[in-house]
Amino acid sequence: MLLPIEGLEILLNEETEDFYYFNDKMLKDGVFIKLNTLENPKIEMGKRGCLDSYLEVGCLDDNGTKAGYYILYWDSLLSGIQLYQMIKNVYEIYMNSTYKDGFIDDMENLSDAYRDSTMEGRLDLVLDVKKEIELIKHLAD
Repeated sequence: MLLPIEGLEILLNEETEDFYYFNDKMLKDGVFIKLNTLENPKIEMGKRGCLDSYLEVGCLDDNGTKAGYYILYWDSLLSGIQLYQMIKNVYEIYMNSTYKDGFIDDMENLSDAYRDSTMEGRLDLVLDVKKEIELIKHLAD
């Protein structure tokens, strides 16, 4: 069960089973939070196997020329309250950032892993993040 977080909308992409947390300001700034749960076929636990979840932040820079995905968590399934607190913390960091580059730096420092468009051969990430933002806007209509 996903708990609502004041100031954020929750949206499900039924095709990918991704949950998005966002608001209009975040999308305008090129920022969203994404959560997904994946079945790990390598570990057998019950009928469905072991579930993994990941939480990442997608972000465009102010010019829309650089982008990144910052993976804050990727491991076994978290409880609802753990997810709530992690997403709420990311949102608070976003709201308290005085400039977007500071938020991006924070996400990079807090992430377990990240990929951004400054890495060799990763210019496609700018288009990926832009497409995902447009998808969120489309699904929210």
